[in-house]
Amino acid sequence: MSIDQICDFSQQPVIAFWSQLGAGYGPVLRAELNQANQKYDDLLKEFNKKEENKDLKRENNILKCENQDLREDKNQTENTEEEVVNRTVDQASKCEDLEKFKITNTQLQEQLRAEEQAKLYYKKHLDACSFANRQMYAENHKLRVQQISEEHEKLRAELNQYVLKHSKDRADIEALREKAQRDKDLLSGELRKANQKSELLKTQLNKTKHKAQQEKEALKSLVDDLKIQLSQEKNDKEKGQDQVRKLEQTLEKERHAFTETIKRCFAAYQGIVGG
Repeated sequence: MSIDQICDFSQQPVIAFWSQLGAGYGPVLRAELNQANQKYDDLLKEFNKKEENKDLKRENNILKCENQDLREDKNQTENTEEEVVNRTVDQASKCEDLEKFKITNTQLQEQLRAEEQAKLYYKKHLDACSFANRQMYAENHKLRVQQISEEHEKLRAELNQYVLKHSKDRADIEALREKAQRDKDLLSGELRKANQKSELLKTQLNKTKHKAQQEKEALKSLVDDLKIQLSQEKNDKEKGQDQVRKLEQTLEKERHAFTETIKRCFAAYQGIVGG
């Protein structure tokens, strides 16, 4: 296709061409366009420089012509045939330079027109790329909207599942809460019974402790009495033992005295019998 056909965006094949081209070659075309713009800027700078040099040359030629006219006016009376010939040669040379300048100027103008054509071509190229980019953006936006719509539907389905699951979980939680309340009430009843039983056992324990304390005190009193009685019996036993020892001593003395008496009596009896 020609550049005009390529840039005719009213045709669907052209739109498809630029859409496909922009999808894969957008960066390449953009780089080529930047390179062409840089080349155009360089050529424009060179042309402006040449135009500036051309203006300087034109002013220089004007000054030369004016200087020449002054010289001609000054030396008009002194001109010779040779000077006239030389002036004619100089004028011919100037005319030749002027022709060369015209040719150069024509070439520069043609080059400028070519650069303008190139600029127009690259502008159309840029417009085509911009259109392709807009088409790509529209397609991408459409795909993105479709993708977002699909994701939205997916999230909505997940949300519905979550709501159903949440409802089921809420029902399970309510059932667990009711069961926990029943268990709590049952445990509260058992706890009250246990507390009552504990109070009863505590009362019985206090009574048992009081009775045990009384029995302990009575037993302690009995033990003290037995200790006193035992001590008295021990003292009585010691006293009895002292009395027994005294009686034994007295008995021993009496037995000794009786023995002596018997001996004396027997001796007296023997004396009586023998005599």
